[in-house]
Amino acid sequence: MRVVLILIVSAHALCTAYASRQATSDFSRLTGPYLGQKSPSTAPEVFAPGTVSTEGTHFGYGRASHTHGLGNEFTPFLIPDDADLSFASGRTGDDNVYWVDAGSVEKIVVDEKPTSEKRVFEPHTQLLIMGGFNESVIYSDVHSVSVLDLLSGEEIVWIQQPSLPKALQGHAAAVSNGHIYIIGGVEGFAENRRAVFSSDVFSAETEDSGLTEWKRNRSIPCPLSYHAVAKYRDFIIISGGQTPHDNSAVYRTRIAENGEMDVWERAGDLPKPVRGHASVMVRDRLFILGGHNDRGFFADVLSAPVDMDGKIGEWEYTTPLPVPLVHFGAAEHQGRIFVFGGQDAEDNLHSEVYSAEAVGSKLGPWRKEAPFPVPQSRMTVNVVDGKIFVTGGGFGWAPPVYSAIYSSEIGEDGVLGEWRKIGDLPKQLAFHAAVVCP
Repeated sequence: MRVVLILIVSAHALCTAYASRQATSDFSRLTGPYLGQKSPSTAPEVFAPGTVSTEGTHFGYGRASHTHGLGNEFTPFLIPDDADLSFASGRTGDDNVYWVDAGSVEKIVVDEKPTSEKRVFEPHTQLLIMGGFNESVIYSDVHSVSVLDLLSGEEIVWIQQPSLPKALQGHAAAVSNGHIYIIGGVEGFAENRRAVFSSDVFSAETEDSGLTEWKRNRSIPCPLSYHAVAKYRDFIIISGGQTPHDNSAVYRTRIAENGEMDVWERAGDLPKPVRGHASVMVRDRLFILGGHNDRGFFADVLSAPVDMDGKIGEWEYTTPLPVPLVHFGAAEHQGRIFVFGGQDAEDNLHSEVYSAEAVGSKLGPWRKEAPFPVPQSRMTVNVVDGKIFVTGGGFGWAPPVYSAIYSSEIGEDGVLGEWRKIGDLPKQLAFHAAVVCP
């Protein structure tokens, strides 16, 4: 069967196409070979000129109810010549839809399951380590290392970057629009050994050579530590944490293209206060996993939709963790959630790694993956293009805090490969923050 490649030419917007240039809410359908159009040529040309326009914010095609949305510039997809194509009206725009004979385009892959194309890490792709704790000292240090150097197996060289304005541990970090944001944390201990919590937010711009100086940004509504952070569209979302009382609030802020941060607003509430948990975005749903408060440790997993304004909808419970855990690592890759290590209610550290597929609001059964080399907690986890980077962590025994960096690769069907040590942090660290950028 002949296949046609259609290109959507759009400047940072999704497209709406409909079979009339007159304003209408009717749902029209084009059918037949090549959707009623003549055969495509070997050069891109406007598809259905005078019939199909790209006026709006959503474009989809499909047989029956199966629809693929498109959201990138010059996004290609393949479509059989006998498929039905449906269009729905939306906001006004002025871009065209182009098509070309797929036989004239090399290296086209058809896959009904969305996949992310593997990228080759650039020399300026950096792993950044920020702040942290090693039993007795809280740090403000920031170091970076080339991801290519980490993966090369050769000796790595850490570069000192501008330090955080204050020493922090248990803080959260997020990357958006070329900026890194450090949110809350514990900044020290009072004379009675009670933790001093921070409401400060600091940001720095990423450059090929590293970071700019940190500047103070919009503070969060209350001092927080051991909270969880997630990124959705242009929003940064934080949930739970310790204030010093346990917190149930969910806050969000929008990041502008120039990195400016809006005022933090309350986006919703968790069903109960929790700290030491994890949060993961899967498509437009926020998943909250594990954690604890003064009443106990939890294996609960719940999710809620996040709307276009960053507000949280109704929570739904789903498949719980295999065991109640706190201070574990969590990450998402292509719709599968991974959980790494953690500490249980008996203060035991775990080396188990689990994964489960997210489908809508629900999780499938948890599957055991290749276990982590050592029992681990309070580490950082980053997943970039199918590669997992785990740094530092503790508090176990011999030693209580780690400096090792481990990596694994996510294979087909989300199966983890074996773990290998690829380097060491500049010092032993736990409760630190780590990001990979750009």
